[in-house]
Amino acid sequence: MSSINCADCGTNLPEEWIHQEQNKKCPKCGSQQQTVTISFSDHLKEEGLGILDHLKMTEKDDTFSSKKKQRKEFISGAERSKSNGKWIDKTRLIDRDNGKYFEKIVCLETGEIIHLDESSLSEHKGHGTAKFKKNENEEFYF
Repeated sequence: MSSINCADCGTNLPEEWIHQEQNKKCPKCGSQQQTVTISFSDHLKEEGLGILDHLKMTEKDDTFSSKKKQRKEFISGAERSKSNGKWIDKTRLIDRDNGKYFEKIVCLETGEIIHLDESSLSEHKGHGTAKFKKNENEEFYF
């Protein structure tokens, strides 16, 4: 569902104007500024469909060396679980300046909290790509 209105006076404009390259003038005030509204309905979920979103933001500080520039990382939204392929909602915050780590993973199907970790970065070791790796002699190394 979509609608188009004059951005200045709010007059409803013909919906076919959305698809035109050049903005036409509002018949009431003459403005060419337009506001387009697109809405999505939740009825998609009832039909087994849905809209999922995922957001990733980073904050960098150029005064640090290339490996340490990224100071904060925030991830929030839906993604497929690597372990079982189900859809999950992941929220993760890594704040290097304040030494904080937060991660919450919820199964989208059941609403069950699968994983919750709120700790200091100094305690958050041996996870993900920071796990210990084995060499040929089965000894651990970094």
